[in-house]
Amino acid sequence: MVDRSMASLDGKVAIVTGSGQGLGKGMALGLAAFGANIAVVDRNEETAHATARELEGMGAQAMPYVTNVRDLDRVKEMVKSTVERFSRVDILINNVGGGFPSSFLDLSPNGWSTLLDVNLKTVFNCTKTVADEMIRLGNGGSIIQVTS
Repeated sequence: MVDRSMASLDGKVAIVTGSGQGLGKGMALGLAAFGANIAVVDRNEETAHATARELEGMGAQAMPYVTNVRDLDRVKEMVKSTVERFSRVDILINNVGGGFPSSFLDLSPNGWSTLLDVNLKTVFNCTKTVADEMIRLGNGGSIIQVTS
């Protein structure tokens, strides 16, 4: 088992989308256990703040940020706020995604657009914005895409 003495993230800053609950929350908790500070990005204000409080209870600095990562302007504001708060961003975990039960033949054009927005547009918005910021800051970083 890997522990903090073997792989420290002390002083690193991670943005985790969809981290108010579920897998995203688990990833945020795991990063914090290794010393990272976390921007908890979620559409749900209650779960974003609850996760941030839990991370702070572990000794991490956490910033809840409520937004919809489908909107590029909102993503830019979220990244700007993260860098203003922590002075850096080292890790991005694109965890937002989803679907709905429907056969392909029953899928409407609007449903198809929604699937693309939730599963691809969000990844583009966050990856492009964070990568540009990582390059500007000159610290490098890691970008992780969660898919299913």
